[in-house]
Amino acid sequence: MVSSAEDERTASRVAVERAAEALGADVAALLRRGEVLASVGFRRDPLLEAALADIAEGRTARLMAPGLEDRPALAITVDAETPSRLVFAREGSRDFAADEVYLARGMAHVLSLSLRLFRLAAEERRQRHEAETQSKLNQRLLDSLQERQDLLERLARIQRSITHGAVREDVLDAICLGARELLGDEVAGLQLVPPDDPNVLELVAMRGRDALELRGVRTPRGNGIAWRAMAEDRLVVSEEYQEDEDVSQLMRERGIWAAMAAPVHESARPVGSLVVASHQAGRRYSSIERDMLLAFADHASLALSDARSIQAMREADAARIQARFRSLVNSSSDMITVIDSGGQIVFASPSVERSLVLPERRYEGTPLALLIHPDDRSRAIDFLVAVAQDRAPAEPVEWRMRADDGTWMEVETIATGQLDDPDIQGIVLNSRNVTERKRLEVQLRQSQRLESVGQLAGGIAHDFNNFLSVIRGYARFLIDGMDDEEPLRSDAVEIERAAERASRLTSQLLVFSRHEVVPHRVVDVAEVLGGLTSLLARTIGENIELRTDVERPLRRVEADPTQIEQVLVNLAVNARDAMPSGGGLHIELANVEDADGGHAVRLAVRDTGAGMTPDVVERAFEPFYSTKPKGEGTGLGLATVYGIVTRAGGSIAIHSTPGAGTTIEVLLPATDAEPADEPRSGDGEEAPTEGQTILVVEDEAAVRRLTCRILTREGYNVLEAPDGPRALDTWDEHPGEIDLLLTDVVMPGMSGRELADRLGIEPVFMSGYTDDVISRHGMDGLRLVQKPFDAQTLLGAVRSALDA
Repeated sequence: MVSSAEDERTASRVAVERAAEALGADVAALLRRGEVLASVGFRRDPLLEAALADIAEGRTARLMAPGLEDRPALAITVDAETPSRLVFAREGSRDFAADEVYLARGMAHVLSLSLRLFRLAAEERRQRHEAETQSKLNQRLLDSLQERQDLLERLARIQRSITHGAVREDVLDAICLGARELLGDEVAGLQLVPPDDPNVLELVAMRGRDALELRGVRTPRGNGIAWRAMAEDRLVVSEEYQEDEDVSQLMRERGIWAAMAAPVHESARPVGSLVVASHQAGRRYSSIERDMLLAFADHASLALSDARSIQAMREADAARIQARFRSLVNSSSDMITVIDSGGQIVFASPSVERSLVLPERRYEGTPLALLIHPDDRSRAIDFLVAVAQDRAPAEPVEWRMRADDGTWMEVETIATGQLDDPDIQGIVLNSRNVTERKRLEVQLRQSQRLESVGQLAGGIAHDFNNFLSVIRGYARFLIDGMDDEEPLRSDAVEIERAAERASRLTSQLLVFSRHEVVPHRVVDVAEVLGGLTSLLARTIGENIELRTDVERPLRRVEADPTQIEQVLVNLAVNARDAMPSGGGLHIELANVEDADGGHAVRLAVRDTGAGMTPDVVERAFEPFYSTKPKGEGTGLGLATVYGIVTRAGGSIAIHSTPGAGTTIEVLLPATDAEPADEPRSGDGEEAPTEGQTILVVEDEAAVRRLTCRILTREGYNVLEAPDGPRALDTWDEHPGEIDLLLTDVVMPGMSGRELADRLGIEPVFMSGYTDDVISRHGMDGLRLVQKPFDAQTLLGAVRSALDA
């Protein structure tokens, strides 16, 4: 039988070998009072042993011995009472770094367990692309600081129980409970070889289903994965338990579908296994879950070992857990920092170094406030003070930090005060880059604001069109009724011109509010630009150089050509106004892909003008917003462009810096459709109007009177009604006499579409805007007279409907 002294020498020799391998040392030894107890890298040599003793006593930090080159050395105290020290030396001139000294101190206590840690860490790196369940668990652990703290606290409680000499059965029961809860399985149990029979495993602790019934059950040698884990001294996983032949028949009969078993040690010898099992079919264990079971098995080993092994394994287990979660933190996209009570950074995850501009000395000792925007520092400091005093706000706090590209990054931060935790002694901050989210929120607010203004503009324009119809109509009556020499005729002409200008203004409002629908057709934007080039050159003036760049062949888009011309002219005029002293205007057309990977045409208009400030960019598309002096602009130029582009299914963005010019970029979805042939106008003669009867239905009295007068002058018989019900009465009073229904779309009580359906006649509609016609009443493709109209437009629509 091997004595305890022999066991100690064997364990010491293995510890020295593994420590030397971890530190890259080619000479290592464990010395007690100058005597070498275990060594690696050399044979027994009195001179070399004397040199190692000098290093162990601290008389030198270099190994100098016959036959060996002078090399750096390191001495670490293992046991101060004995005293015992570990001595390491390696070839070369590089001294041991501070982190190697720290690592050596940990390995002096528990190198065997640390080597297992390194194996686990290497396995974890290899299995990062394992199953989806592992990825989900990784993300869950990264996103939930509380879950990570729960695991640490659970293991810390178990460690304290072991260290303080708690009853072994209670500790083992707590280990089973923790493994079951944190891994989410229904069953967790610990099986050990009993003292009276080395050929069985006894279930000494269990939590979960059938725990009371199964506790104490013994499993014969070779039966089940617990025996395999102990015999092979490795983690054994069975995710097809019902089909696996080498499993416990007892557990298979109780409906187990998946299980894991991790070996448990006592004095470095496997003496049993910790097992978790699931009744759920398809259960898959991720690499982190496997490591967690190994962690609990390590704690079970601590509970079974002697006092020195308990202390050593406790420290190694803490280091292993710290390393595992450091790996999780290192792979997180969130920026995780720890600051001390003075606000200086003591730890920063790699994402911090990747994302922020840090001083040359990196983050150590850097005040966190220096990385925060000056305008946000007071709020950040108040937040951190509240966290330190355990008064942390429930909501995350936002501030700006300097990104690695020199811009200010919007950051959302949560924090947890851990100043009283001896392992942390600081405030832990989890910060997330929300710059893109904030940008999208601004775009959403702008879109909502523009939509609200557009609805208001559309409503105003709708009512205004009724008034303009009356003004234009009666102004034309006055003009037609006067001779050219009459002095009042010029006044009537001015009234008509003013009404036409007001009509164009309302048309712009309707375009912006997306209430005016125009027929789209396949358009080559390059052809539109080519036809406008000379006009644009004259418009912007000789002091501005116009340059165009068009990719050929350019994809086509579906839009209204006139509105595309309006977009080009408005953008060119806007650029001209930004360059009063001259400059350059570059218009570019190119084929691109949109955000969804589809084909699009990009129109980019770049100027070398004064540029825009961020607040001006944010409001640039608002109707009536203008930076020009009062009276020099309507503020509808870019608003109209915005309405046309969005109506065509495209997007528009402004990129501008004060003093560096402006680029307005428009993306229009491309189409593979071919251009349609232009319709040919007929040469037929005017059809007679005598004797044809038209029913006019319009709730606005002035518009109704104007409409009736225009039709009557043309020779039609006209019947009128102010609403739908009276129109039905008029229809009944004149059976078979009415040839056409001319009706407004939106009227109180009954819409124009409902009236037409009741009468069973195809009407001609009138409306101040057509969104109501199409979207609310489902009348796409029907005849419509757009208000404000003139006599020629109205009569043409009526004649076309009667001829059809």
